[in-house]
Amino acid sequence: MSWSIPEQVAHLQNLLSPGVLGTYRSFEVTELVGFQPNQAPHNFFSLLVAEHAPAPPASRGTDSFISGESPLRLRGTDWKFGVLRHRISLQQGIDALVRYDNTKVWSPVDEALGVGELRPAPPQFVPADGSGAHPWNGLLKNNFFEGSHVVELCDEEKPQVLFLLQQPELLADLAAQVQQYVPGIDGLSDRLGNVLFQVPATIVSFGIRGSAHGHITLSPAWHPTATPRPLRVSFERYRDGTVDDFAAGPIQCAVTNFPLHVPNGGPRYVVWDDAHQVVVGASAPTTFITS
Repeated sequence: MSWSIPEQVAHLQNLLSPGVLGTYRSFEVTELVGFQPNQAPHNFFSLLVAEHAPAPPASRGTDSFISGESPLRLRGTDWKFGVLRHRISLQQGIDALVRYDNTKVWSPVDEALGVGELRPAPPQFVPADGSGAHPWNGLLKNNFFEGSHVVELCDEEKPQVLFLLQQPELLADLAAQVQQYVPGIDGLSDRLGNVLFQVPATIVSFGIRGSAHGHITLSPAWHPTATPRPLRVSFERYRDGTVDDFAAGPIQCAVTNFPLHVPNGGPRYVVWDDAHQVVVGASAPTTFITS
């Protein structure tokens, strides 16, 4: 991996700064945890989502077994599972990342979870679904609008979760049991054992329209708490591996026109914030009804 955890920490702190992507005050932590007799609980998947909800007053956070008090049993094995949910402060989430870098112990709340050797992945931005579904959006929470930044720690060797990958019928059984709490784990099984931080882009939203000539207009709508600032956008359309249309420029007013030649649509866009050096929105390929 070309990134380090200190770089991830600095990137995450920038994303969480008030007004950059939203007004976030806590992380909702969802953990899929596995248990074996006489063994410490092990992380099978953790998602920390930045949210506006206030952090709990207690330093430990709040938690519950959202999958019920009785553990979920994986047939034919001695594994039992539970899905936990906590709410912690932003600082607790950052501290957990720093603590893992220093001690190799993963403990966003009081009790440590067993993990593999977690390695930092380069930062990612996941757009909302377009005409097709993005695999990530089966795991991320409510990634419906301008997309989300993802900061990921990867368990590449997966010693504790490898049995699920080697026996797909067990993975399918577990996925079915936790579907209502942690959907999509069988669709992105290479993420088992990983830890993800999700920071949604909610500070500005974009309306996009096409025309019969193929031109596109983009209209920003800022969050009521935001101070509007200059942004830049690029549009591109790939077809058969070739860029066959492209436009870019500043977003300077309520409606900005971009002279493309894609009457049926198909371009995707990325919106960049120079001031904070961050993506504030992106789309999947977008199609339009023109008649």
